[in-house]
Amino acid sequence: MSRPLLNPSKPSLSFLLPSFRSKPSLHNATTHSSRSYAFRSPPPPPTDSLYGASVVLAALHSSKRRPKKLFVRLLDDPSSRKSKTSEETKSWTVEKPSGSGTGLDLFDNDVAPSSLIERAVQLARKKGVEVKAVPLGKLDSMSGGRPHQGMILQANALQPQQLGHLGPMIDIYEGGEHKSKGYSVNETQ
Repeated sequence: MSRPLLNPSKPSLSFLLPSFRSKPSLHNATTHSSRSYAFRSPPPPPTDSLYGASVVLAALHSSKRRPKKLFVRLLDDPSSRKSKTSEETKSWTVEKPSGSGTGLDLFDNDVAPSSLIERAVQLARKKGVEVKAVPLGKLDSMSGGRPHQGMILQANALQPQQLGHLGPMIDIYEGGEHKSKGYSVNETQ
């Protein structure tokens, strides 16, 4: 489609003007009211990224979230503060403390960070979650600078709990003394 010349003595510069031709349709498209829409699958469910040993281990123990992928610090990464040999990182096993028979305590402050990573990997594999070892810099960029303790878990977002309504305003008394006003909360069933 050519455009009329503004000045017949000069050549046309219509190739510089935007074209308003219809765009080619996508494959597997269905037509609705003269518009083309490509078939799209529903959007994936929202995910949360969980950072840090206690949060990741608690989420792996819980059944409220469905974990998708665990990213852990590559233990033989030269940028890591404490490096292990490649033979140690291949096994990714956790040895139980002698005598206790319970394995590592989730919130034990004396447990080395690499042992917590190994525990998270063990739990993730038991649940069939994909585990990916990445350099420390990648974890730092994934967390946006937040503390992550060498592990980030991607899991389905929790669904918010709905409240039926706020109950009547009540006065709170402690030891015969008026402390504050508050609502009694009734959850939906």
